[in-house]
Amino acid sequence: MIELTNIAAPEALLHPLVQVRACRFHYDGNGVTDGVSAPAGTDVPILPESMTRAVAKRQAEFLAGRLAASAALRSLGASGHVPVGEDRSPQWPAGIVGSISHTDRLAIAVVARATQCAGLGIDIEPVMDSDTVRNLQHMIARPEELALQPKSLSLPQFLTLLFSAKEALYKAVFPRLQQVLEFHDARLLGVRDNTLQLALCSNDLPGWARQPFNVSSCLTDGLGFSWCYQLTPSMDHEVNTCLI
Repeated sequence: MIELTNIAAPEALLHPLVQVRACRFHYDGNGVTDGVSAPAGTDVPILPESMTRAVAKRQAEFLAGRLAASAALRSLGASGHVPVGEDRSPQWPAGIVGSISHTDRLAIAVVARATQCAGLGIDIEPVMDSDTVRNLQHMIARPEELALQPKSLSLPQFLTLLFSAKEALYKAVFPRLQQVLEFHDARLLGVRDNTLQLALCSNDLPGWARQPFNVSSCLTDGLGFSWCYQLTPSMDHEVNTCLI
C-alpha cells in the first residue's frame, strides 16, 4: 500500500509566478500491489510500465512527485499527467516549465508558464551525516568553495546546501542546455543570507549560461531545500518592481 497526502509547501519556496505543491507519502513493502490511497478529489497518478516491478520506495517517490506536479499544474489552469522522457526527466505540457524533487517521505513540484519563467529547478536533501560528508566532500566542493562556508552553518549543513543548490541549478538549465553536468561544472562564487551564487564553468556554454545564477536555499526539519527560479528578463523586472 502507498498512501499519498497533500501538505503545505515551505513558505520560503513561494513565488508570485511559480506554483509549488508538496506531497508526503508512506508505503509498505508491497507498494502498488495493495493499492494507492490518494486525497479525495484527485486523480491517482499513472505508474509507468517500466516501474511496475520497482521497489515500493521508488514507486511511492514517483507517485508522490507526480501527484504534487498535477496539483501544481491545476493551479496554473493546466492538467494532465507528467510522463517520463527517454532521459528519465519529467515531460511537462507545452508552454510549461517545472521540476520535481523528493526525499524518502516528501515530494515537491514547482511549475510556471514558460513565457514567465525560463527555467525551474528544485532539490531536497536530508542534511548529511559525518560519514557522508567524509565520503562526498571532495566530489561536491573545491577547496576554494569550502573556504566560503558561512560561520552560521556547520560543515554538514553547508555541504548539504551546496550539493542541493548545484542539483537545483542543473535541473533549471538542463532543458535548454542539454548538457550532462558534474558537480565541479558549477562553482560557488559566494553566499549571502539564504542565497548561493553559482557559475557554470563547463566548455562551450551559450551566452545566457555564462552569467552567475542565484540559488535560494533553506534548512527545515532536517532537510536542505534549494530552488532556482530563472524568470524571463521582462518578468524579472516586473516582479522586482512590484516588490520594491
